[in-house]
Amino acid sequence: MKDYYAFLSGIHATLPLAELQAILEAERIEYRVKTVLDQLALFTANRGPAIVAKRAGFVHETGLLLDTCDQDAESLAKCFREIDWRKTLGNTTGFYVSLTRVKGVARNLDTREAAKTLGKIIADNTGLPVDRKGATVRVFLVEGVAVVGLLLAKQPKGFEERRPQRKPFFKPGALDPRLSRVFVNLARIPPGGLYLDPFCGTGGFAVEALSIGLRALCGDADRVMAEGGLRNLRFYEKIFHPLYEYYQADAAHTPLRGELVDGIGTDPPYGRSTTTKGMRVREILEGFLASAPEVVKKKGYIVYASPHWALGDILAENAGLYVAETHYMRVHGTLTRMIVVAQKP
Repeated sequence: MKDYYAFLSGIHATLPLAELQAILEAERIEYRVKTVLDQLALFTANRGPAIVAKRAGFVHETGLLLDTCDQDAESLAKCFREIDWRKTLGNTTGFYVSLTRVKGVARNLDTREAAKTLGKIIADNTGLPVDRKGATVRVFLVEGVAVVGLLLAKQPKGFEERRPQRKPFFKPGALDPRLSRVFVNLARIPPGGLYLDPFCGTGGFAVEALSIGLRALCGDADRVMAEGGLRNLRFYEKIFHPLYEYYQADAAHTPLRGELVDGIGTDPPYGRSTTTKGMRVREILEGFLASAPEVVKKKGYIVYASPHWALGDILAENAGLYVAETHYMRVHGTLTRMIVVAQKP
């Protein structure tokens, strides 16, 4: 077991850490979270978690944890002198020191001068030159402590290009691709596993599932959505592998048979920007939760959103599911989204 860090998005209070843990579990990485700071999680794992940043929506980067110390320049310099940089950096041809203030802490520290001083310590120890293309040594200034690490992986680019408005088929109500990715990851589907979104709409969740190497089933009761969502999925075939199928069917009456999918992640319609076809929201959720367990493998996860007033967690328990997590996200003045992470027994 080694020590690692994860730099989390500050966009939500609980979802980034939950996504980190869900990915580690999906990838069958043994771990233990040791400390959670503001936008930073420190944990041990039995193998390198570089896959986390590559797979995540709300995790910016992951890296090897080297040390923690006070935030003043003298303490940082002492910390850097005590690290065996030759062993740490290995065969790299250069390095770069990058400091990040989390939410503006440690304003009395001149980060540019600190980076120069710390870089000189590494250079004197290794003889390596400063090179932005080389290994990146990270220093996070957060909550009264400095966390020193070696960057392993950063979140890949591409989310902006996959924003709902940039897809061939667009309808209001589609979620941001980063949040869509979080739903997929919370379902804890293993590499190459089969993902299902029975309220697929424009296909945003399925696109994110495909982008991390999962297979996807995508269903929607609305014919226009089913045709438009399929159009979006076909648009990305040259970028992601085309292992998907889009079908038209009511989520409460799925045409799927047997426990064939590894997990579900979905955002049912609320009747605001997405139509409910005259059905009550609770009725839609109850129908979905009655049929979903039939197609999910044992111990598989069903992740879905509901308006806070619909009590989606209670509906999951009524359907015989174990509610592992609930997360709340304010949408606007009268609507708070509840994200339920439920597990099939």
